[in-house]
Amino acid sequence: MDRIKVAYLLLVHKDAEYVNMLINQLLHEGDSDVYIHVDIKAKDIIKDIIHSDRVSVISNWDVRWGGYSIVGASLDLMCAVRNSGKYYSHMYLGSGQDIMVKKGFHEFLSKHEKTVFIRIQHRLEDGDSGSAKYLLRWSKKLLVRNNISVQRAIRVIMHELCKRGILIRKNKRERPNMTIWQGWTWFVAPFDALQYICEYTEKNPKYVDYWKESLAPDIMFFQTLLMNSKYANDVQDSLMYIRFGDTKITNNHPVTIRMDEIEKIESGDWFFARKVERSEDTRVIEYFNNKTR
Repeated sequence: MDRIKVAYLLLVHKDAEYVNMLINQLLHEGDSDVYIHVDIKAKDIIKDIIHSDRVSVISNWDVRWGGYSIVGASLDLMCAVRNSGKYYSHMYLGSGQDIMVKKGFHEFLSKHEKTVFIRIQHRLEDGDSGSAKYLLRWSKKLLVRNNISVQRAIRVIMHELCKRGILIRKNKRERPNMTIWQGWTWFVAPFDALQYICEYTEKNPKYVDYWKESLAPDIMFFQTLLMNSKYANDVQDSLMYIRFGDTKITNNHPVTIRMDEIEKIESGDWFFARKVERSEDTRVIEYFNNKTR
């Protein structure tokens, strides 16, 4: 590989001031460009995001939790990178609430040129309650992230019924002839993996269509593609630190990083962490921004 140059892809929905700080972190780490998708609901922040020939911004999707829009926005960014005609060695897919926690990311990638860094949790079987995510058609009315809500209760019931073979609102679209894998949304990969994803989805629109009414397809769509490809042999764990909630209700939600986690973060192999909020413990942001400056 000639040299390391990273295309950073970020899904953004608020706080242009913090996004600008993150952009500066990423651009100063090494040769790179930043591609941003701004949620249509937050389109007014675009004017406040750094304008540069190294920063590209689009806003095509009304991004909502649990729906296909996260996948759609990510695919648009990937194909914008592919169509740019620029040379990149790697891609990074993340969010506007990430933070770089350690320097040396580009040097690290130079030693892992073919590796895909993504958290793959497990293979999904039709008898699992989790298979309800793709075996069923999910109404937009049920895609509400409130921790305690009628919608959440209905989702739990539908998962349990699916586990028993009872499919309410079955997904009748043509199912991919692939093993379904679940993992984390965010990942780092060689640029040719990005090209593979763009080309596969363009040539196989039925694969894309299958996920459009699924629940949380962002944790299965790219994971399934990668794990059913030649890249499966080069998958390693994610380079991002994420802490989920401690209760049954919050254990699927990333929570804001606290100062008391810094020692744990620095003792690990992570280069990034999420999520951070300027409205909460700004000391975390200041600490890592100073460390990576």
